[in-house]
Amino acid sequence: MQISLNAKAIWVLFIILIAGMMGTQAVWTLATYLFQKDRMQKQVSEFIMKSIDNEAQIRMSQMRGDHKEEFENEGDSTFVIYSSEDTVTFDRTNSPEMLKTEVFQVITERRGYPFRIDSLDSLLNGGFQRYKIESYIICYMDSGGTIFEQRGNPLLLNDKDAFRSDSIPIVNGNKVQIVAQFGMQTAIKTMLIGLSSFSFILMFTVGFIAFLLTRRLLTEKKLNHFRNDFVNAFTHNMKTPLSQVLTTLENINGEKYNARPDLLKKHGNLAFLSVYKIQRQIEQMLAISRSEADNLMLNRADTDIRALVEGLKARFEILKTKPVSIESSYSPEHLTAYIDRQLIEDVVSNLVDNAIKYSDESVNIQIDCSVKDNYLIIKVKDNGFGISEEDRTKIFEKYERGAAFGRQDGAKGFGLGLNYVRRVVLAHSGKIQLISMLGQGSEFIVILPVK
Repeated sequence: MQISLNAKAIWVLFIILIAGMMGTQAVWTLATYLFQKDRMQKQVSEFIMKSIDNEAQIRMSQMRGDHKEEFENEGDSTFVIYSSEDTVTFDRTNSPEMLKTEVFQVITERRGYPFRIDSLDSLLNGGFQRYKIESYIICYMDSGGTIFEQRGNPLLLNDKDAFRSDSIPIVNGNKVQIVAQFGMQTAIKTMLIGLSSFSFILMFTVGFIAFLLTRRLLTEKKLNHFRNDFVNAFTHNMKTPLSQVLTTLENINGEKYNARPDLLKKHGNLAFLSVYKIQRQIEQMLAISRSEADNLMLNRADTDIRALVEGLKARFEILKTKPVSIESSYSPEHLTAYIDRQLIEDVVSNLVDNAIKYSDESVNIQIDCSVKDNYLIIKVKDNGFGISEEDRTKIFEKYERGAAFGRQDGAKGFGLGLNYVRRVVLAHSGKIQLISMLGQGSEFIVILPVK
């Protein structure tokens, strides 16, 4: 089964694909952020607990050195701290957190070694660098949450997005809480920038592919339309002269002209013109085909420009189907140029033919030939329909036929003639210019090197 996609379907699929990719990336980014944030918070919380324990061990070591306290185990259920002042027994069946709190109470209240926030700050500062913590504050507060001592950046207290550790009990209901700002947010921003860049590149790539597919579809559609127009027009252009030739031959065979030699001459001339039209169309199609295949070989020779133009005028006088006036001028009178006569004749013929086709019931055409600064200048001017500004920018492109193509009184064409004209001119190292206004006629200027 063959699936046919049009341009609209391609762009709908493109939008759906981009939306899907962006949605997937957004979900993935959020999930990654939450996972990293949770993992980092757990690691930091463990580090804070360990730092508080280390701070307590430092004070305990200092106390042991100052008071020569000794620690010894008494069975599996208790351990005892002996000192010259008193003895305290702790129940090992309590949780580690409870034991820690009781130890802090002993150290701070009974031995004169209270919790030191500066010591904890020193321990945390070194370790926080490993966790990319850019800023933090240590809050030492009472059981009601009132801060009575702090170290660090107080602005973090109002930061709703900052990380807040659990309140860790110290002594007598007092607690410590850490508020920190992770450098992970910077890492996430970097990741988001990377993802955004990747998304942009991917979106641009997919969009460019969609654009190419759309352009190809539109080109194929245009070519199919052109092919149908070409077949219909070419068939019609062939059918009419061939019918004229066939009718003349049938009348000759039927001896219809035996008593009417004047009619034989008239119809014979029409048959000749019909064959000539067919020949010219075939020659033009072959010339265009050669130019399309980049096989446009130049057969240059010194050419009499006046003879070339006057020959064309005589031919169009014979072929005209409506009032056509073709005037010409030459400066100087005798003009010669080193050109391919047949190809330049095709150029002028195409321009004159277009002037006749894209005009009203009658048309006046002026062909001016001159030489300036070793360049041959051929101007073909008419009083036809003219060309709009929009069409002027693309009239020399392949398959472009301009707005006049759609007029009921406009001639049918294939959009190849002017493209062929430009190819021939460029092959001669020349250039072609257009001056035209819609409704005011057109003037084509062909500039070719004389030698």
